[in-house]
Amino acid sequence: MAYLFGEPEAGRYKYVPDTDVLSTCKEHFKNICAIVDCAYTTFGLQIDPDQRYTPEGLEKLGISIDQIEQELGFPSGWTDIEIDIENKDLVRLELLRCNIPGSSVKPLLAKYLGRDLTYPTCPYRAPEHK
Repeated sequence: MAYLFGEPEAGRYKYVPDTDVLSTCKEHFKNICAIVDCAYTTFGLQIDPDQRYTPEGLEKLGISIDQIEQELGFPSGWTDIEIDIENKDLVRLELLRCNIPGSSVKPLLAKYLGRDLTYPTCPYRAPEHK
């Protein structure tokens, strides 16, 4: 059964879709997803923790892990413990990333846009360390 848009009296609205309610809502939702996707693509480093808190993101923004610690309310050097491992800074970044909520909208964007996204869809993970 399809539900159609109607008017309480003829001529009340400038525009009434001629498609059913469900199809029209899905199309509008796809349009909203496209707008959000454009924002993630254009302003990703400012609005998306999955883009910002990566080694590449820090490099593009010209900020350090110490600055990220301060951004998150921790003292500078909070994760800088004395430990001898490879990729120490990457591990520090991953530890900080655990305290940052991710974006849960990306699976919806991929689903309704019908394609893979061009930006990271999950939090940064440091390579295995020794």
